[in-house]
Amino acid sequence: MAVEQSGPTEKSLQHAFGTNFLEFMVYSNPTWDYHTFSVDHDMKVADDSMAARVDDMVVPRLWGRSNGCAPANPSVP
Repeated sequence: MAVEQSGPTEKSLQHAFGTNFLEFMVYSNPTWDYHTFSVDHDMKVADDSMAARVDDMVVPRLWGRSNGCAPANPSVP
């Protein structure tokens, strides 16, 4: 006997990661509604928002810097 589901099905893990990423990391708004997602607008906002955060976390480590010190290797821009 096949089991039939009634009502909405459980959302995927990908859905949870995608919506939580936009809600909390990009927009800092837990009430953001994924139904309003626009590729043209929201992808640009996500790129701009995350680029600044990633640069702040990664670039100093790559250059051996901490707290804005000069690069450890002067040949690295």
